[in-house]
Amino acid sequence: MSSAAVADRWGRKRMLLGYTLVGVASLMLMLTDAAQGIIAIRALLRLSKAMIMPTALLQIRLVFTAFSVIAALTLLAQWLQLVHGASLFTRPACC
Repeated sequence: MSSAAVADRWGRKRMLLGYTLVGVASLMLMLTDAAQGIIAIRALLRLSKAMIMPTALLQIRLVFTAFSVIAALTLLAQWLQLVHGASLFTRPACC
């Protein structure tokens, strides 16, 4: 079942729990040293980001007008690239 289908059943506001999961998982990732823990937390991060994306795209379409939706989606994509690029440097490679 996709996260968009879950959002339809649970509601958009409950799917925003994904933001909390991203924050908690990021903090856990900083404190984990074992490879198995890092892999498990990365899986949790991917799940929580999958919860966020459909809701974020829907919110953009509800808030912005038709012309500014393109600009908002562009800003979202650039922000995600910036966050992903910064995450490569926040934790050194294992050992």
